Order: sequence, then C-alpha cells, then structure tokens
Amino acid sequence: MSISCCLALLALLPSPQSKHVWNVSAGGDFTTLAAAVAGASAGDVLLVGPGVVSQDGTVVIGKPLTIQSDGAPIALHEYIRVTGIPAGQSLELRGFHLDKQLRLETNPGLVWIEDCEVAPVSTGFSGPDDSAIRVEDCADVVMSGTTARGEDGSDLGGLVHGVLAEDSSLHAYGCTFVGGRAYS
Repeated sequence: MSISCCLALLALLPSPQSKHVWNVSAGGDFTTLAAAVAGASAGDVLLVGPGVVSQDGTVVIGKPLTIQSDGAPIALHEYIRVTGIPAGQSLELRGFHLDKQLRLETNPGLVWIEDCEVAPVSTGFSGPDDSAIRVEDCADVVMSGTTARGEDGSDLGGLVHGVLAEDSSLHAYGCTFVGGRAYS
C-alpha cells in the first residue's frame, strides 16, 4: 500500500478529542464565565481565577464541562442554570461562592457540585420554590462540602429553602443546607 493511501485512510479515522483547559480571569482566555461556557467544547476544563468579570445575568450551562476555581473560592454574581447534561456525561462545579440561585434542571447525566457556597441575595424567581439550590428532574446530583443558605423571607412570608429537590436523585456528603427566616 502506498504512503498516500495510508495517509488517506488515516484522515478518515476520528481524531482523538482531548480536553482543553481554558483560563477564565482578567487577562485570561476568557474574562467572563458566560463567554467561557459558550466558547468551550464538551469535556473542556474552565479554570476560573481572580479578576473574572461577573455579570448580573444568567449563565446557562448545557454541556459537560469541569468548571473550577484555581485556588481560593471565587465569587460569581450570575444566576447559574445547568440543563441538558447528557446521560453518561457530567458537569462538575468546584470552589465557588454564588450569591444568586443555582438551578439544576432536566439533566440525564451527572451534576457534581463540590466546595461551593450558594447564598443568594435574591433567587430571581418568586413563588413557593424559592431556594438557594433548585434541583428538578435530574438523574444524579452529587454535592460534597457544599453549603446552601435560603434567602431571608419570601413573597409568601414563609421559609425559603436551602435546597429544594423534585423528581431527582440527590446525594449530599458533608453539606449544610439552611432555610431562611420569614419576615416578621
């Protein structure tokens, strides 16, 4: 077989996909989490460092990624919504302080939350399901070393949940979940 035939056959083989590590920080590959999520491919690692520009919007994560701080916990000021992680794949979120709600919705795959603190100033959603972390229709959610604090008060004058899970499998290890206080 000639060299050109061998090269032609090699070109038909699928190329191995490797994880790419992206730096998300001031002067990094991306300066916002939203841009990093949009620019990353499934399986990539987003390493978030100091100086990340946090925006008051919603970051929707719908692909398997590893998103982690590069040391001390990093504060993020966006609503984080994780949806559509495929079965057999995972989204990993590690080392963040979130001051807005974390919503996990309709994830057939694994969602792993580790060493995070979720203490919303405002959930951005009103009604009886206000919570720091809202989990709905997820096949497998694992939380490790994570704290979720409910917001003080609600439109209903009742407690607001640290974590509210519905139609989901949730496993928590070394976590603290605290509801808020009702208005006086």
